[in-house]
Amino acid sequence: MEMVSLAKVLSAPINAITINATIRPYSMAVAPELSSRIALKSLFVFTVTPREYGPTVGFSRKSPNERFPLLPELKDFPTEIHVVAAALTTVDGRFLLQRRGPGGRHGGLWEFPGGKVDDGETPENALIREIEEELGLSLDPDSLLLAGSAREESAGNFPAIVMSLYIIGAWSGDPVGRQGQKWGWFGPDEAALLPMPPVDVELLDRLRMTSS
Repeated sequence: MEMVSLAKVLSAPINAITINATIRPYSMAVAPELSSRIALKSLFVFTVTPREYGPTVGFSRKSPNERFPLLPELKDFPTEIHVVAAALTTVDGRFLLQRRGPGGRHGGLWEFPGGKVDDGETPENALIREIEEELGLSLDPDSLLLAGSAREESAGNFPAIVMSLYIIGAWSGDPVGRQGQKWGWFGPDEAALLPMPPVDVELLDRLRMTSS
């Protein structure tokens, strides 16, 4: 797909839309008596303890997890996603970066190529698979060197992200944007001017410090 220059990137506008969900609390005025019973039951755990002269009824305040149990469809919702990315560099120190498609968490931003680690998959195997799928490159498994990891906290409906960046010492093939994404080679200072997700910015800064 199209290879772009830094000047062309900086001249293109990027639009971001944030949608905040609003949750309306249940009104106690709808059914005061029933609501009061439900509220009392949801806040306390009632216990009956056998005693010598008869049972004793007591109660204790419920923990937050007991008061608000997870719905079945939410129990498997991931709270953290592990992704891997590749620092593909040229002999003159330029990085290969690609631009995300529109929409989603960081639509339109530039990033190190890579993707999510699937269940039962090692980070290294996931990175080899993702780079082949995205750019048509075959990575040398023995040349992968972990450069560091960074974390982005959850936001709205998006879970937290932990990204591990690998320096790639050897690969074969010529990069092609197989998923229609734009890509390009950028020097460290040029890459620092690009709009990027927070984890990519943090890891890029580490690479720039170690290379300087």
